[in-house]
Amino acid sequence: MRHQSFLLANELRQSSDDLTNMVRIYAVTGNPLYKNYYQEILDIRDGKKPRQKQYQQAYWTFVIADGKPQHADNQQAVALLDLMRQAGFTQQELNRLIKAKQNSDDLTALEREAMRLVVASQPDVALNKASALNMLHDEKYHQLKATIMKPIDEVYTMMGERTLKLIHAAEVIALVLRILLILFALGLVLSRKRTYNALKATLGGSVDEVQAQIAKIGSEDLTSAFVVDDATQNSVLGWIAKKQAKLIEVERERKLGEAKLIERESHLRAIIDNEPECIKIVDAQGRLREMNPAGLAMIEADSLEQVVGHAVTNVITPEYRTAFTDMHKRVLAGESMQLEFEVIGLKGGRRWLETHAVPMQEGGETLHLAVTRDVTLRKAAAEKIESLAFYDPLTHLPNRRLLVDRLNQALSASTRLDKDGALLFLDLDHFKTLNDTVGHDTGDLLLQQVAERLIASVREGDTVARIGGDEFVVMLENLNGSLLEAAAQAEVIGRKILNALNMPYQLAGYEYQSTASIGVALFSTHDQSQEEMLKHADIAMYQAKKSGRNALRFFDPLMQEAVNTRAELERELRKALELQQFALYYQTQVDSAGRAVGAEALIRWLHPERGLVPPFQFIPLAEETRLIVKIGQWVLDAACAQLKAWQQDVLTQHLTLSINVSAKQFHQADFVSQVQCAAQRHSINPTLLKLELTESILLEHVADTIAIMNALKDIGVRFSLDDFGTGYSSLQYLKQLPLDQLKIDQSFVRDIAMDSSDEAIIRTIIVMAHTLNLNVIAEGVESEAQKSLLMDSGCKFYQGYLFSQPVPIEQFEALLKLGESD
Repeated sequence: MRHQSFLLANELRQSSDDLTNMVRIYAVTGNPLYKNYYQEILDIRDGKKPRQKQYQQAYWTFVIADGKPQHADNQQAVALLDLMRQAGFTQQELNRLIKAKQNSDDLTALEREAMRLVVASQPDVALNKASALNMLHDEKYHQLKATIMKPIDEVYTMMGERTLKLIHAAEVIALVLRILLILFALGLVLSRKRTYNALKATLGGSVDEVQAQIAKIGSEDLTSAFVVDDATQNSVLGWIAKKQAKLIEVERERKLGEAKLIERESHLRAIIDNEPECIKIVDAQGRLREMNPAGLAMIEADSLEQVVGHAVTNVITPEYRTAFTDMHKRVLAGESMQLEFEVIGLKGGRRWLETHAVPMQEGGETLHLAVTRDVTLRKAAAEKIESLAFYDPLTHLPNRRLLVDRLNQALSASTRLDKDGALLFLDLDHFKTLNDTVGHDTGDLLLQQVAERLIASVREGDTVARIGGDEFVVMLENLNGSLLEAAAQAEVIGRKILNALNMPYQLAGYEYQSTASIGVALFSTHDQSQEEMLKHADIAMYQAKKSGRNALRFFDPLMQEAVNTRAELERELRKALELQQFALYYQTQVDSAGRAVGAEALIRWLHPERGLVPPFQFIPLAEETRLIVKIGQWVLDAACAQLKAWQQDVLTQHLTLSINVSAKQFHQADFVSQVQCAAQRHSINPTLLKLELTESILLEHVADTIAIMNALKDIGVRFSLDDFGTGYSSLQYLKQLPLDQLKIDQSFVRDIAMDSSDEAIIRTIIVMAHTLNLNVIAEGVESEAQKSLLMDSGCKFYQGYLFSQPVPIEQFEALLKLGESD
């Protein structure tokens, strides 16, 4: 506190000197920088500006050398007098400091007058500067300066006297403390002597004797008892002697119990070693700790040392390791568990084991104790029984019983998951003729090879069954998409089967050519029974027979027609790509003033016979057949060509062009290269190209999506999130994506004027987009009322029939010119 007081008093003196230095240098040089520093010193002293740390060490004549102002280090502005009031000055000292501050303020008025003379031009600049210098060095100035320094010096003197008084008082206190310390030491010596005598009586002997007996007990030396006389029976040594006698008795009983325990453990070990079932202990980490000989034999280990400390899962087949690990965790958690699994012994033998496991405690550790038996023979017998009951002995395919069971499950799953499926009923053509001419053994060979080809032709998870004679059934589950798409998938697999069965067979040196007829019944309604499904597929198979055999027919004639129509559409779609039958139509995008700011390019199919085919009739098929990739490449190239043409016209050179990108096209390995090459080939400004992505694209493989978007963002391409609000966007992902725009789906815009919920959703989308620094465009705007509500909600860009339908390029540019003339 005293040091701080000296610093503050010195700061008042120093600030007066700094002010004198600044005003005199300013009077000599006329440099306004010194005038600024003069004012800054005053502002810091008066608490108008914050002071820097260690301000007392600031030297203004040095600081101004680089022309930089004093740095305040974010300290609070406090007047110097306020700091002095907090620093512990006496009132007398504070009054003198206040007087010095007032005198310094009086001197400031004189110094300001001198600074005004420096810049005055009348009557003569040189004369004015000389007058200013004279004012700053004459007798009056020095007298005023002395009135500042004298009170400060008096404060120094008063503080020194106060300090001497404090030092003297401290010396008196120190003397008193020394006297008290001497008296305390004398009392401590006397007290220690009395304490020693009392302690010896309590201990019954010296401290060394007590320590020796305690050390003897601590080292477990219980060979002989410690004897004390009657006088010390109630002392510490007496108590130790009694405890030692008890410990000797406890040790005797412990050794007796230990001998009995060893005997029992030997008996138990003999029982365990001769137990025909495996008994094992597994530690918390899943490592084998103990196992009896029966268990070692099951895993083909020659000794316990060969496997102890190793993970039990090492001998378990991979498909059962997770189940065993889960069981192990639950046992450690306190449950009793049972599990059947297969092991591969150390010598390669395979066997099935059934284990019953319970938790056990040992030394504060929870272990896994299990009794395991070999169930290989039982398992084989059960599999044999199941095979005879559910599998065809000739082809080893599921029989009718198992097929019906799986079909019932498939029908239930189809209803629950809303997924379609199909039954393919297959009958070999002219099989009876083969049996009659070359014998049943050759016919059996054909049936076996047909079974192999059927299994190779279907997907993993599909069912192939032989239900009798030369009849087979293939059950397809989880077919994707609509019923029409499911039918298409079933037909593809059916055609694949027909092609496979048409290949020549080698039957014991005899080459044979065979065909088959296939009937297909779809899980088209979810209230059908398995009997109806099989009947429908059988009927469809006979329709294939009637059509000339070696054919595939659907149960529903209308479905067959739809499949044919779809196949024809796919053929024509491929032809449309080759013949360039596609065109881009353009729909205007405008701002709130109605000015065109861009357009969305929408593909149309100009079919030579059907006329204009809208996208919803062919885009889903293009997605499914992956033709969408080639179509998307054509759209990208056509859009870049149009942007190049627009760049040549002042009316259109500012317009952006948006195109839709499919997920399959976006996730191609060379998609970034496709866009870069198209932009370079047509020499366009990439910032005018906008790619519209759906939420499903963005949320699939998020890290890869962000990388692709950033790569295109680097060359200027912009991104719009199409149909926003209709998917399952994650805000966590959304804020990571380098988007430029959100497009509000027309389903929200359509009822905005009538549905307050849609209006609230739109407002939320707009607020969120603006928070993420994204602009917003609304599609499907068809009325002024919709536009007005969108504008009130903060949406500034619009697209819809209110402004223009999608039109060919000639009409689009004509509309632009018409709008320009208006």
